[in-house]
Amino acid sequence: MRNRIRHIALLIVGMCWAGAQAFAQCSQCKAAAASADDAGNLIVGAGINTGVLYLLAMPLLIPFIVGALWWLRARKQRAASEPATDF
Repeated sequence: MRNRIRHIALLIVGMCWAGAQAFAQCSQCKAAAASADDAGNLIVGAGINTGVLYLLAMPLLIPFIVGALWWLRARKQRAASEPATDF
């Protein structure tokens, strides 16, 4: 029971520490978020949306591709193990 409490406490501390680090931005992100158009009007976050969608898509695509390959392999093995039925 103590190990479990210790692991939960370490997880909470780690999440709080990682959250504090998440507020930092690289200089490119900061420049894109505070970019201005030709007239000098401040456009906040105009170039960020594409980057966010790209970063979101990669972690979602990897399990989808692995799952699709797994499903295709299982389907191929199932078809090979079933007896052929001629009608």
